Amino acid sequence: MMEYNNDLNKTDSTYRIFDYLPVIIFISGLLLIVSIVLGLTVSYYYFLFSASIFLPFIFFNSTLVTYLYIFSYIYSIPIIVISNGQIRIDDLLFFILFLVWGIEKLSNPNSRDKNKFLLIPLQIWVFINAVSIAINVNNLSLHQIIRSLYYFSRLLEYTMVYFMLYDLIKTIQIKINIYKIIWLITIGICAYGIYEYFIKGEITITSTLSPDHAHIGAFLSFTFFILLGYMFYMRSVWWKAAVFAAMLVSLYVLFLSNSRTGIIAIFLGIFISLFTIKRYVAVVLCIALIGIGILGTVEFNVFDLLQQYQLGNAKFYNLESDISLLGRYYIWYVTYEFFKQHPIFLLTGIGLGASREIIGPYTQIAGVSVSGAHNQYIYYLTELGIIGFLYFMFLLYRLLSYSYKKYKSNVHKERWLYWGYFYGVITLIFNGITQDTISVQLHFNNFYGYFMIVTALVFKELNDSQSEAKL
Repeated sequence: MMEYNNDLNKTDSTYRIFDYLPVIIFISGLLLIVSIVLGLTVSYYYFLFSASIFLPFIFFNSTLVTYLYIFSYIYSIPIIVISNGQIRIDDLLFFILFLVWGIEKLSNPNSRDKNKFLLIPLQIWVFINAVSIAINVNNLSLHQIIRSLYYFSRLLEYTMVYFMLYDLIKTIQIKINIYKIIWLITIGICAYGIYEYFIKGEITITSTLSPDHAHIGAFLSFTFFILLGYMFYMRSVWWKAAVFAAMLVSLYVLFLSNSRTGIIAIFLGIFISLFTIKRYVAVVLCIALIGIGILGTVEFNVFDLLQQYQLGNAKFYNLESDISLLGRYYIWYVTYEFFKQHPIFLLTGIGLGASREIIGPYTQIAGVSVSGAHNQYIYYLTELGIIGFLYFMFLLYRLLSYSYKKYKSNVHKERWLYWGYFYGVITLIFNGITQDTISVQLHFNNFYGYFMIVTALVFKELNDSQSEAKL
């Protein structure tokens, strides 16, 4: 009985902060308003004061901080942009999450999950990226070194996110709630995208993710399968209907975004998955395929699209308008020419984040600045060399093989979560043909972090009794 009372008192003290919640919200709201006004009228650096709104959360339950951090991915556009990097809301919350996680580890060292999936492979991945910078430091200018270090700090941040969430996802209920947050994020992104298209009259929507529509294409095609696996996993009919509705809306917004790679990727993912699932699931996916066909017919005129790609006697004077097709081939050819002139870089790479400065001058004939390789695989081959490229391919293989193995061997409904992740990664592999998707490249903002969140969420294994909990 005494033990029960001690636990009860401990629980009461943990949540005593909620008694002061109205005061905390009022003060934080005032600070937020002041920081926004100063940030808009004086300097973007005043947005840093908005971090004060998050500081009280350090006294909250670590699970609440985790939820808040993940939900911040609904808005990925930088609040501060400097010459060598960006600061976003999730960056401010990352430090709060890190503090909460660190305090929890110090107070309970045994709570750390020592059997993390990808624990060693991700550490090797970080090491390979660090080596790519170190061996090229003499070939880079100070500006390029600063950019490379910024990219490396991003890689460290999102790798830590994976490790922290793996520890913080302790119960099946937390896992379920994070899936619901991803559902909410998808709804919010789609709602703002529809607002951009119909109210603001934008031709190509990017929503709250990035100024580049490629980000929303990769996000929606990947998240479609994550939510689909979650839908099959759930027992509640109402939640199934809500998730399915969000998926249909995401398909529509994907077409509005004009992200052709994302559209083709999701189509291929659905088509391939038809060969590995049961009949009733195949019916749902066939409905989605029919919906894609209808949306394509309504939203796009094939002949108009073909006219957009007719370059005629164009001399790549506007690479951005041609980059959907021939412009990318031009960038890849220029990269090939670079390697012909400097074959040593095939082995060592040119350094993480350096492709923009090193490859960029080779595209000056185009009259524009190229921000990346526009190909996931050429991107890593260029920056990390052949060893880094092969290791990246190994990581992709590890993710696919392990998730498919868990799907085939798992007897619980949780197998559908692995199934959804497997085909989500398939879409990213295809997206990677034309975009630097799974990377810390600036145009994709924090998508790499989102990918690590979902990876930790899916592969965090809980015991059988928790897995069979009521959903």
